[in-house]
Amino acid sequence: MAYNTVALINRQHNLACTYREVHLSREEWKEGVRPGDEYPVFDTGFGCVGMQTCCDGFFPQSTAIPPGKGAEVIVASTWGDTLPDADGKVSGETVFRARARDNGVYLASAVYDGNSLVIDPMDRILALDAGKTGVFWAEVDLSKRECLDWVGYWRSIGPRDRVPKGPWTPPRPTRRRGTLSSSSCHPFRTRYRVSRATATERLRNAAVWIDRLSLMYLRS
Repeated sequence: MAYNTVALINRQHNLACTYREVHLSREEWKEGVRPGDEYPVFDTGFGCVGMQTCCDGFFPQSTAIPPGKGAEVIVASTWGDTLPDADGKVSGETVFRARARDNGVYLASAVYDGNSLVIDPMDRILALDAGKTGVFWAEVDLSKRECLDWVGYWRSIGPRDRVPKGPWTPPRPTRRRGTLSSSSCHPFRTRYRVSRATATERLRNAAVWIDRLSLMYLRS
């Protein structure tokens, strides 16, 4: 069984932790790669590190869950998507900056075909290799990780795994002996499947939205 795995080597040159990609690309699914089912956090002695790789960065929970376990820095490795496209947009860089700011963490991304960068909790780029091969570094102050007081306040009173319930809420994956069951981790059958809602519930929701739109139109 194959996994897309990232390894963390400590300062004693030993294998400290491994992370298996949770959100696989379509090509990986076709080749038989299996997804991981957890987001480990490792204490390096100078700070707690969470990891992600490739497509994980495009799913909010991959960056949101590790800080809830104490991660102060997210280390991300990816193939690319941090260079400007034909329209001048840099989707990968934008996503990384948004993830760092949303979760109040530093994010260091090593990119194979693009710009590797280090981002602070306020989405500022501290270091950038501009697509060149080499080694670069940035000094970070982990005591300034929680930049916005109200962010920490809301984290303390609002559970991070809370999901609003509604007719379009996706089902939670089922777990079996600590792993995702084969039926729940298929990307096309369950990832975008919506929960069932009766015809009456859907009509009621549609009526509510029509009423709201009508009210907005009258006010305008």
